[in-house]
Formats: sequence, structure tokens, C-alpha cells
Amino acid sequence: MVGYGLAGRLFHAPYIEAVDGLRLAVIATSNPDRQAQATAEHPGARVVATVDDLLASGDVEMVVVVTPNRSHVPIGIRALGAGRHVVVDKPIAMDIPEAETLLDAAERSGRILSVYQNRRWDGDFLTVRSLLEEGALGEIDSLEARFERWGVVGEVWREAADEAGGPHRDLGAHLVDQSLVLFGGARRVFAQMDRRRRGSRVEDSVFVAIDHTDGVRSRLWTSLIAAHTAPRLRIRGLGGEYVKDALDPQ
Repeated sequence: MVGYGLAGRLFHAPYIEAVDGLRLAVIATSNPDRQAQATAEHPGARVVATVDDLLASGDVEMVVVVTPNRSHVPIGIRALGAGRHVVVDKPIAMDIPEAETLLDAAERSGRILSVYQNRRWDGDFLTVRSLLEEGALGEIDSLEARFERWGVVGEVWREAADEAGGPHRDLGAHLVDQSLVLFGGARRVFAQMDRRRRGSRVEDSVFVAIDHTDGVRSRLWTSLIAAHTAPRLRIRGLGGEYVKDALDPQ
């Protein structure tokens, strides 16, 4: 695993260790404090300072990239070139051309490249999938989904436009993924992206409308200006409706 920030510590390392057949062999981080933390929290893993050190480890078959967004593609290409399978945290890249560069590298290497979508395992999303499979709501008309919160303007990298920051790339990627998993591809997409907070360097209020090929309509919101949030999920069908107020754990 490359990176040991919040995502690496909470959303990757524990899940790797919880899956039969996977072993967290090496953690790469250049931060001395995080090196010490990784050593204490994962005594069975070797902790190294660089990607080169990790790739030099003969027992590493798959590399999980959990670093700031700008570095996803360069690290992914290096790992694929070294013959490793790669899982990249979302967003996969800064933009489409960069993502295509990574996809081309995977094609050349013959290795597996995947994007990490952990929110497919949220309890509320699993409930929705079960309801749809059972036909409990009848024919589906629409999905409304939200990741909204209140956030002041900060200097962290997730608030930097040149790091592909902002709530839509951070959390909205999950909403788009969930809608496509549930209802398939899109025939039409509309989006509004605004910077509402004074001094914001990223779009902090985003609305996305997806009209799916099967006729279902998804309406997705991500926001850092929500002092009071609307329901997390709302699925409206001709035979019933499902509303979920807060986020369920995975």
C-alpha cells in the first residue's frame, strides 16, 4: 500500500487485513510520523519510505494507491510497469486524458487495474440493492442521493483545485458510481458546479442529473455549504418509496 493518511489507515489497511487471501505486506510513506504509526498499527507489515522500496519487494503482487489525487496516475503507471496489479483510490485521475494514460499502461502490462469504490458496501446502499432485487418498490422512477456537510474554507490538499479537490471528486464519485451500479449507463448527463464559499478554490456546491438508459432518473448532490442536510438516499418507485436520512457504516 502506498500512502498512510486517513484513507489508508481507515478505509484500506483494515479491509485488506480482513479479507482471506490478502496480506498487507508493505506500507510506503515518506512521513516519519506516519511510518511510526504504521509500524505500531500493522506490526506484520514492512514500512518503507518510497515507492521504489515497495516495488523492490518481491512478495508484493498488488499495489494499492492511497495518495493525494495528483499522484494516482504516476504511481499507478510505475506499479503496472513493475508487473503489479493496481487498485487506485478514487478519483482515478485528474482528468479523462490522464485516466486514459493509466488505462493504456494497464493494457500494455497485462495486469489488473481497478478503482476503489468502498461505498458499494455501505449498509444503506446494500439495503437499496436488496429492495430493487426483490421488486419491493415496483417500477423505479428516480433516485436522489446526497453527500452534504458544512465546511469552512481550508488549506488542506482536498481544497486545492490543482489536486482535483472538492466534494464532488471526493464524495460525489461514490454517488455517480452507486447510481450506475443500480441503474446502468447514462443517455444524458447535466451538471451544475459552483463555488459558493468566499475564497473557495474548489466547486463546493455540485448538482448532477443522470438520465439512465432504462428510464430511471438520478439526482445527485454534493455540498460543503449544507448546515442542515436532506435525506441521504431517496428511491421513488411506483409501488413504494425508500428514504434514508443518515449515512450507514460499511
